[in-house]
Amino acid sequence: EVSLASGSDGSFALPVPDMTDFQVNVTPPSDRGDLGALSLTLNATADINTDVVLAVGPNISGRLTDGAGRPLAFAEVEVSVVGDSSNVVNRTRADAQGYYSLNVASGTYDIHLRTVNEYNSTALNLPYSYVQNVRTQHVVTSDATLDLQLPMYRIAGNIVTSEGSAVKNARIRITQNYWVSDGTRT
Repeated sequence: EVSLASGSDGSFALPVPDMTDFQVNVTPPSDRGDLGALSLTLNATADINTDVVLAVGPNISGRLTDGAGRPLAFAEVEVSVVGDSSNVVNRTRADAQGYYSLNVASGTYDIHLRTVNEYNSTALNLPYSYVQNVRTQHVVTSDATLDLQLPMYRIAGNIVTSEGSAVKNARIRITQNYWVSDGTRT
């Protein structure tokens, strides 16, 4: 087996023995989740000079909104390998109106929505940083519009003393727990 990474200009050159029917597998770098891999079968009976074209994958675009339909300005869409949210294939940030667009290679992915409240009005009542898996095992084979709405629920109640008196002007803060690999949460 012989392998190398292409140069900064995309060029490559590999020595191969005189043989028939060998496989050339080209995998894009990890930061190019918009490109698909390619496999070629070649015969080396003389030098071969060929360009390998990696196709840009389908486009996913749409609008990100909260539960009330308000845009999630500058929220981030992450597309990851199914079941492995740390293996992000591509990500993008929405514009001020919540619109986003990105390309990924054809495949099946989990899609995550990440908000950072420094970009969104506090009127959205979101935690400062929020991550939500909004689609699981989403199949991407062609360009698609995928509008994503952040699921919103309501927590309501009363703040009272142990004697049952109402507590005025108490501050309520919501944070998200993150699970770590050993099963504990932070």
